[in-house]
Amino acid sequence: MLVLALAVTGCTRTAMYHPPGDDDPRARLSIESQLGSNEESSGWQMPGAGESTVAIFKVDGERLAEKGGEQRVFVEPGEHSVEIFADHQGFLRFGTLSHDFEPGRDYRILVDEGEGDKRYSAVLVPQGSGVMNVYDETLF
Repeated sequence: MLVLALAVTGCTRTAMYHPPGDDDPRARLSIESQLGSNEESSGWQMPGAGESTVAIFKVDGERLAEKGGEQRVFVEPGEHSVEIFADHQGFLRFGTLSHDFEPGRDYRILVDEGEGDKRYSAVLVPQGSGVMNVYDETLF
């Protein structure tokens, strides 16, 4: 019975993502939380209100880490689906973005408060300052 349980558990695991090598063309993707910025600017904050976690969870359906996620990941050039998670004030949600990534470019996912019943919003933008193109966005 124990062998059967272990076999079933092994089959249901999600494959782990393997990033491109150092010599391969790649793009860099990072994630940043903007959650709690309105509370922090007001000068008053409920205990634990500013605590938030955002991370990149999966690339093309493959997990990045056994537990949690990563703040930065390298991807091969081409179309990729990226699953992210946000946890702010005890509300854990998952969202998905996709883009055709170009080699040698840096990308950033910005996570902020959402609208209505969607707790969070996320946008995929190029790294840098100034006017930004939004490559993809989601509410989750």
